[in-house]
Amino acid sequence: MQAQTYDYNLTAGGAQVLAVAGSSLKLLTATGLLEVQTDTGARMKLLPGQGLKGFKFERLTLIDRSGVSNKGTILVSDSEMIDDRVNGIVTIADQVQTNCSAITMAVAVNTVAFSYSTIVAPGVSFNPYGILVRYSRLRSKSGPAGWHKMSLVASPIAPTSFALGIQGYLFDEIYSENGAVVESKLNQMRTVVPAGWGLYVIYQGAVDTEIGEFSISYEKL
Repeated sequence: MQAQTYDYNLTAGGAQVLAVAGSSLKLLTATGLLEVQTDTGARMKLLPGQGLKGFKFERLTLIDRSGVSNKGTILVSDSEMIDDRVNGIVTIADQVQTNCSAITMAVAVNTVAFSYSTIVAPGVSFNPYGILVRYSRLRSKSGPAGWHKMSLVASPIAPTSFALGIQGYLFDEIYSENGAVVESKLNQMRTVVPAGWGLYVIYQGAVDTEIGEFSISYEKL
């Protein structure tokens, strides 16, 4: 088995080609959202800690999708990788508790216009080192003849629609209609929101929406 790390440094929207062969990859560090394309046609937008495995490739194309300069390190292997290391600085329990937050909140119902609730505001003063999202729960119930849509997203700017474009990351999304109760949970998450990005729940629905609520657990790094 062979495994090797590669550093990249991209301008805003820039691309870099790595002539490397393997069958697994993992984004170790990054200062923004990164799209990885393989010569076999696979592609995925990645944040640190995420990766691809189970297919062969001979070349990778790295593309910045954050809209600002983006640098980091990617690990490439010719076999499936096991990586259970804890990256970063280990601090005492009191400090960890200070950085951890859990929020449960109801969103405004009967909201016809697109709206959002800010969990963490964008900017390095609010998110200087990144945010580790550990758990999320979205729950919605539309009216008898209505609909309601809700998503958990990360973005470097406040979202203005459900179409996040290249400068955004979708964690989870639910859609309720005709009085149905819809709930989605993501457990044991290890997705890192880049420094300077905000964390939001976005939502929109018909005037007779009955329930819209969410729970989020996250840690500021």
